[in-house]
Amino acid sequence: MSDDQGQNNQPKFGLQAAQEAEKKAAPVPKEQMSPQQRRRLEEQRAKQAAERQGYAKRKASTAKVRKRKVLPAELTSYDFWKFFACILMVVDHVGLFFFPEHYTWFATVGKMCVPIWMFFIGYSRTSAITDLLLWGAIFFMSLE
Repeated sequence: MSDDQGQNNQPKFGLQAAQEAEKKAAPVPKEQMSPQQRRRLEEQRAKQAAERQGYAKRKASTAKVRKRKVLPAELTSYDFWKFFACILMVVDHVGLFFFPEHYTWFATVGKMCVPIWMFFIGYSRTSAITDLLLWGAIFFMSLE
């Protein structure tokens, strides 16, 4: 049985055809190449090196992202206060939607989450929140 029987004899295009042609072509020593061929060879090698370097950079940057911690190693008092504020907010919303006749009691308990959230906003490490608070205050004052 010959090598051609069992293989797919469809024509090859693009990168696959170029790789096949490169395999079949006998390498010419650099001394026997014309200046144009040498320049083309150097350009190809530089391009391949740049692609390898770019791949290494992309791989390194994705590795940095993967090493980032998702959760802190331990729970802090901030986590407790955030959880407590969320529970108070849920109490407020449950009273509003499910017990409207007794909402004043639920609202009294639920509205205690507001100072906790304001405390966290005040001690955040970003300056964008102050702009948001200013625009929010202007918006709510315009509603009156």
